[in-house]
This record gives sequence, structure tokens and C-alpha cells, in this order.
Amino acid sequence: MADQPASRLEGMRAALYFLALLLIGVPLLDWGRGIFPSAIGESTWRFAVTQLLSNFLVTPAVGLAVAVGTARVTEDWRTLAGLRYLLWLLCIFFGTLTILFPFDALQARVTLRPAARAVFNIGMASGVMHLVLMLIYVLVLTRAANVMVRGAPRFADRKATAKQKLVERT
Repeated sequence: MADQPASRLEGMRAALYFLALLLIGVPLLDWGRGIFPSAIGESTWRFAVTQLLSNFLVTPAVGLAVAVGTARVTEDWRTLAGLRYLLWLLCIFFGTLTILFPFDALQARVTLRPAARAVFNIGMASGVMHLVLMLIYVLVLTRAANVMVRGAPRFADRKATAKQKLVERT
């Protein structure tokens, strides 16, 4: 009886993973479209790109939660393990951005007129706050994924469970 909800969601697994992909991919494509032409050597461009990214983060965060939740509820342990590694990479990415973003902002701030600096400071603080919150969120989600993967049945147990489910279905 305990695995009944998982079997009900089995038919929805592909749709939920596709939803997660859309929630992650569409905002990132919009962000990617907005950053060209690139000028990596300019601190103002790097600041603007990171600020723009920080505004697009909520929807991909929901997509990550949908993917992790779907993998857990449907007991898709390999996908959950893969998502765990992706989440660790995202922790490194957002940690690096959180550290480097203020430096780019300070370099870009020098080029502004004194009248525009107050608005710029608010944007910088907002960007740092978004990045810190996203880093915390990804760390919490990574921790949850690690706990779920560690609590997953080992491969031999999963194989026996899969055979048992197959027998039950026939």
C-alpha cells in the first residue's frame, strides 16, 4: 500500500520531467538571449549579466524542485542521483557567483555618475540577495537529494523490487 502513490504517478513521470525541463530551460534561454553580444572583459557587462540572471532564478528553482520531487516520489533513483550531482555543480556555480558579483559591481560602480550610484547600490544589493538566497536554496535541495539517495534501496534491492512490481502488474 505504501507505494500506491508512486504507481499512480508512474504515468505522469515523463510529463513532470518535461515540466521541470520547461521551468528550467525557458527562463535560461530568455536570459541567454539577453546577454549577447558578449563582452566578458568588461565589468559592467558581467555585472549586468549576473544581475539579469539573478532575476530569472525563481522559475528554474521551481523546476529543480519538481525534478527532484518527481524522482523521489516515482522512486527513480538513478535520476535522483544524477540530479544530486547537478545540484552540487550548481552549489559551486552560485557560490562562485556570490563571491565574484560584488567585485564586478564595485568595478562597474566606478564608471557611474554620482547621481546614479544610489540606484546602482540598490540593484547590487538586490542581486547579491538573490544569489545568496539561491545558493541557500540549492544547498538545502542538495542536502535533501543526498539524504534521499542515501536512503534509497541498493541496486540489488531495487532490481528485486522492480521484478516484484512487474509480477504484480501481470
